[in-house]
Amino acid sequence: MASRSSDALKSASLLFAWLFVALAALAATITGAAGILAFLRGSGLTSAENLYSGLVCGLIAWLFFGVFHLRKETVQLRVSDTAVFQERMHRILQDLGFEWLHMSPRLWRTRPGFRALALGSGVIMHLEGQTATLTGPRLTLDQIRRRYRLASQLDRVQASLHDSRARSPECYLKRMELSVRLEPAQWNELRKRVLDPLGKDGEVVLDVQLLISNEQGIPESVWSHQVRPWLEAQGLYYQFHKDHPQRITSVAPHIAESADSLIDTCVWS
Repeated sequence: MASRSSDALKSASLLFAWLFVALAALAATITGAAGILAFLRGSGLTSAENLYSGLVCGLIAWLFFGVFHLRKETVQLRVSDTAVFQERMHRILQDLGFEWLHMSPRLWRTRPGFRALALGSGVIMHLEGQTATLTGPRLTLDQIRRRYRLASQLDRVQASLHDSRARSPECYLKRMELSVRLEPAQWNELRKRVLDPLGKDGEVVLDVQLLISNEQGIPESVWSHQVRPWLEAQGLYYQFHKDHPQRITSVAPHIAESADSLIDTCVWS
């Protein structure tokens, strides 16, 4: 019972506070309008005619305020791309100064923040299929509609600019040669990054040049028994050059026969 009475007292206090604010705003509007009329007519502020005219002007002003800021309306928008629509609406509501109370794939609830400069309620958006339903103050919905139309036009302009860049004149090559030096471990990456992209639009012929060296020597049987038979079996044209490290004993005439010197020579064949 105590909690209920406290809640009722709190609600009544809040109601009286809002009523006081509304009456104070109405009185300020009437006084301002009566002051302007008194200045224009050259009469007193407290004259009955000025106060009556100020009351009428104040009521008309608050009527327009209620129509545009407090009265709710509902509009429906057709959505072609849900992801693009949500991203665009999120950016628009954020720019207008609205804060999110609830956000789900189908329902958005917002409230006006300090930057929104809106005294009405927030915007509620329901998204079902290809239709979006927006409920909120009329003035806010008009702002959203204008900003959404402007964002759509800007996106179309950016898309057209991107397409025009993509359709720029292309230079075509009838023939090209590429010489690359790489390690054996880089061959797969070369095939993926170079051979496959170039091979989609042209015929690729490889002219492979291998350079193999070893200070200790490479067994010639590997070439003669493994590599060369495979090349000949495939019918591939090749050129092969090799270096033979030879140990030659050379004896000078003026040196004794026991004084041998070993000379390493490399002979091209």
